[in-house]
Amino acid sequence: MNTPEGKRLLSALRGADYAHAGEETAIEMALADWPKSPRRRILDAGCGRGGTAHFLQTNGWGLVTGVDRDAASVDHARDKYPDGTFATADLTDAQSLPDGPFDGITMFNVLYAISDQAAALKALRTVAAPGAQLMIFDYTGTSGYEKAVASLHPEFGLWHPPVMAKMSATLQASGWNLVTTHSLNREYERWYADLVSRFTTRQAALASVADEAMIAYARGFYANLLHLLREGALGGAIFHAEAA
Repeated sequence: MNTPEGKRLLSALRGADYAHAGEETAIEMALADWPKSPRRRILDAGCGRGGTAHFLQTNGWGLVTGVDRDAASVDHARDKYPDGTFATADLTDAQSLPDGPFDGITMFNVLYAISDQAAALKALRTVAAPGAQLMIFDYTGTSGYEKAVASLHPEFGLWHPPVMAKMSATLQASGWNLVTTHSLNREYERWYADLVSRFTTRQAALASVADEAMIAYARGFYANLLHLLREGALGGAIFHAEAA
């Protein structure tokens, strides 16, 4: 679902340009402790179609730059949110990231899709201001994740959900200090149960952006995801860290 077509379908399903669980409720929850300031420079790493960056900027968190490796999604964000700043970038390559320093960096359901997570976190540290804050909102995996997904949708085999017990060491080795961790297991299950129900309530919106085969593919994918959440193989969490 991390293709331009998948992101377009997910936007239609959610009714907005969000690829992460919980949509605006999740943003408010994840950044409840961040002060709002028009002078604060924020990098939304893995911005997708731009909805989160737009929400952050229009609701006063700061001046937001969104970056994503998917050029089609970045083009959509530039067209739909002309007041924002968007660029293509590989999060694991510091040279491709926009010039900092950034006071805050957000990652909404991004890290799980990166195989070399340490490289991404190190690259982001290079554009972070001294004492910058990093917020990671993401899926979390357990030791039984790989076994649990073996018989499910093959796309899950490409995921790398962070393991909560290992995040402190991963962050520290990448130039960050973990400050707080907040589990969202129940919230993720509730949010995805609601998302699956929208395949019924938003049929017209889905049909306007995808064919029947793509919709069926997505419905099966998110049904599998909900199953993993209910079985405890997947969860969710918010990690707050500071630049070391």
